[in-house]
Amino acid sequence: MRRHILGIIALALLAGAVILSIWPPQSNAVETWQAVRAAFIRTGALASVIWLAYRELERLPHWLFTVIPVVGILVAARPRWAIVLVPLVLAILFLTPKKKADPRR
Repeated sequence: MRRHILGIIALALLAGAVILSIWPPQSNAVETWQAVRAAFIRTGALASVIWLAYRELERLPHWLFTVIPVVGILVAARPRWAIVLVPLVLAILFLTPKKKADPRR
């Protein structure tokens, strides 16, 4: 169900970008509408990529969905920390033991 909603949101964002490209609003704030259109394109493309990879994302550990935004914010604030933080997160991700598959599934 969530995957369907994500696909609908991606289509709506991309459709909004197309509508703003074809029929731009007639106002004094042209730069604002261009920024809105660019945001629609970027978020729509990101939502469609997440929609395509949704089944694979379900397999990732849940702690990763909180660690990645925190590391992203820290790296955006202090870019040099990426030298330490990114390899650390990757090492933790790849070195943690995998859960055994449930034979009943």
